[in-house]
Amino acid sequence: MSNRKPFTLGEIPENDVAFNAYGLKVPEEDKVRNIPIELLDNNENNRYSVKFDQKMQELISSVSEYGVMEPLLVTPNGDRFTILAGHRRRAAAEASGLKEVPCLVKEVSLEDQDNIIVDTNNQREQTISEKAWGYRIKYDAERRKQGHRSDLSGEEGGSTLDKLSCGSDDSRTQIARLIKITHLIPELLLKVDEGLIPLHAAEKLSAVSHEGQTIISECLSENENKKITIEQAEFLIDADTQGTLNYAFVQSLIFPVKKAEVGDPDEIKRRKELDKFNKITKDCFPEDAEKYIDFSERKALITRLVREWLNNIMEGGETVEN
Repeated sequence: MSNRKPFTLGEIPENDVAFNAYGLKVPEEDKVRNIPIELLDNNENNRYSVKFDQKMQELISSVSEYGVMEPLLVTPNGDRFTILAGHRRRAAAEASGLKEVPCLVKEVSLEDQDNIIVDTNNQREQTISEKAWGYRIKYDAERRKQGHRSDLSGEEGGSTLDKLSCGSDDSRTQIARLIKITHLIPELLLKVDEGLIPLHAAEKLSAVSHEGQTIISECLSENENKKITIEQAEFLIDADTQGTLNYAFVQSLIFPVKKAEVGDPDEIKRRKELDKFNKITKDCFPEDAEKYIDFSERKALITRLVREWLNNIMEGGETVEN
């Protein structure tokens, strides 16, 4: 539990990054006021999650006893306000049953809004995806300020990466790699955070279309502990480019059927039968049929349909025996 004294309106903590780094250190007293929580909205570019972990529980306990001791930083948006810094404090206040919280109200440009969100969250532990989005947000903001397109190509893109790498523990190359993975769909980004997709493989997968990424994600959901290698990622890119990336391809690549061991005639026979069946019936089912109906079910379905067809064309009402 914190030992600091409760926040007083008009008092701004001198060590607060958001207030000091953007010229907000000494606001006019009438700029800081209590605002109903129901009027506060998250910034649409905020990619940082509020985790209800042990630290959050401690913050909730502190807010319950002392109230919110540091103001949130917000910017006006019509008759409502957008939060730039203080999402965890707002969540703790809600959990404590508070109806309003102290806020520093400040007109802030769109570029500075994005930078404030990133800088204030750099002070806490981040996931790989959160760190990646932090760089992406600052990169896009800097490029908009320069009037350039928001991609990593060209000399201007390189200079922006150099600027981001100054004062950072990450190299220019690493920052570019992190920015690229923000083009992954959320389901695959979660796999990166879980360590199931290495960063270098994730960078390559970012070049796959969103439709292809969705297929990959659906296939991975069948086995939560399966990892994707860099080599597999390269095969997936090629398949996506050639238009051959489908569920069956991803499944065969990521979950290959083990080859039959020498001396296992039953397995060899089963594989030969399956291969022969797939060749004969390849035009009878969609490419992703294996996702919905397995080999035995497909075989039984075709057998039944053929039997019904023969029964219909045979004269005298004869039936085909099993």
